[in-house]
Amino acid sequence: MTRDNETMPSSEYPDAVLEYVVAQGWTTNLTELREGAYIIAGERKGDSGSEKMLLMIVCEPEQEVTSEHIEYLIKAGREKNVDSVLLTYTVQITENAREMTSEYGIDEIKPEKIRSHNETGEFAVGTDEISMPGSDSDSRSDSVDETATKGKEPTDERIHSIRANYTQSEGRSVGGNLILSETLLFFEPHKIAELSGEKEIKVSYDNIKELNREKRFNRGIKDAIFGGGLRDRLRIRTHSGRELLFAVSNIEDVMNKINRLKQSEQAQTRSLGEYLSETDERSGEPTTLTLGLTASWIIGLFTLIVGSNLFWNQGRLSGLLYMIAGAIVAPYTRRYVESFVGVKFGRWFLVATWIVVCFIAALMYAATPV
Repeated sequence: MTRDNETMPSSEYPDAVLEYVVAQGWTTNLTELREGAYIIAGERKGDSGSEKMLLMIVCEPEQEVTSEHIEYLIKAGREKNVDSVLLTYTVQITENAREMTSEYGIDEIKPEKIRSHNETGEFAVGTDEISMPGSDSDSRSDSVDETATKGKEPTDERIHSIRANYTQSEGRSVGGNLILSETLLFFEPHKIAELSGEKEIKVSYDNIKELNREKRFNRGIKDAIFGGGLRDRLRIRTHSGRELLFAVSNIEDVMNKINRLKQSEQAQTRSLGEYLSETDERSGEPTTLTLGLTASWIIGLFTLIVGSNLFWNQGRLSGLLYMIAGAIVAPYTRRYVESFVGVKFGRWFLVATWIVVCFIAALMYAATPV
């Protein structure tokens, strides 16, 4: 196995990668598959047409990049009909996974490049831009994640079109349509506004942090007269800290539509996460032996044996609790429990649950006469 030196905290790495991709002109959509595994879907338009890519990010608490990660990346790339798939990671990568990246032509983005851009805001000398085979590097768009150049078409089918006024500033409101598509919303200004240089506003659903109603007259007289503040407005706050105000009819209905589309996107995300969880169970690669894994096996099996003896041989109900505690901790049986309840247990949740269940079982054992 090989490992790239981690250059920044794992919690910050996905956002840093997203900034790196957006800075190269890609309109992006970041999806968390599960903790430590992410997918960035990107689209960019140039003189030669539209190009699509899929980038997988793997960082802690994932322990390594395995062939299952690569298999999923290839499968997702085919389903989305992208031009290229890429990979970046700050953890170990197995030899099988390394061979697959070479076999299928999956390009890797080194963490050093991400760190350099994150620290300086510039691309390091020798850094290759993210491009597709045959694409022209000079044709990339100047668009960013939330704001695209005027006239750019949405990346997927429009579902709702809602008349709206966008509050550009406290002294200006722009008329147009708020468009809701499958994965993002965007504001399309009227043609007259486009002639004056207004740009399309674009926000992906996974970047929406909060939806609220902004009360009228809440931002002063100037905003009320010129910015659309004479009426209640839809307020959208993004994870990047940006705040967008739209004057629309029936605000509650619009928020419900956005929430439904956002939940639909999250449901797809959960199914992708389940795919990775399922592939972990059927992995053909040897699992890395760690202290935590060894302790889980020893404690889980020991608790299962003690519980089985108490329950089957002595008829004590406390033995059943010990068996449940052992089944939750032992890696093999834990997967079946997680699959049954539909929840993946965290490390400290497992420790706390085992302690509590065993403590209750011990009290039951002590209170039960022999």
